[in-house]
Amino acid sequence: MRGPRFETKAEVQIIRHWGDVVGMTAAHEADLCAELGLNYNLLAIVDNYANGLEGTEVDFASFRRLVLANQEKVNRLLTRLLEILPT
Repeated sequence: MRGPRFETKAEVQIIRHWGDVVGMTAAHEADLCAELGLNYNLLAIVDNYANGLEGTEVDFASFRRLVLANQEKVNRLLTRLLEILPT
């Protein structure tokens, strides 16, 4: 899906049979890395479980709280990795 934006209910109904996660970020970067022959890794966090997928509407305030909570998790992960990885 092209982002950044929430999916429409119609889009969710169409894509729900194709997979479990829809990524709206990193696609352009992944294409570029592949074209350049660069190896890469991606750490992805799910911030939006799709508009209407679980019988609820996407609410921007809830979405923003989830983004902030997920960012804290990523910050803790990266801090810990920097502590344990050799320099």
